[in-house]
Amino acid sequence: CDPVEVFVSSTGVIGVPLPIGKTVAGLADAFAAGSCDWEGAACAMGTTDTFPKGATANAIVGGERVTLVGIIKGS
Repeated sequence: CDPVEVFVSSTGVIGVPLPIGKTVAGLADAFAAGSCDWEGAACAMGTTDTFPKGATANAIVGGERVTLVGIIKGS
């Protein structure tokens, strides 16, 4: 997918926006390196988590196959 198709959200401090510039730069680096996969991203943000948590689903939207990915952090 294109970096603009990635939605970033957080359950961090209420009212404090994420550093979107840093996030966009990180996504650009990940896509350029060709190493952007959900398990790697989940491990990178996991801190003290014992395993990566995520799920994928496929669907046909407008005649095209799309893949949705969700990752979470926490116990």
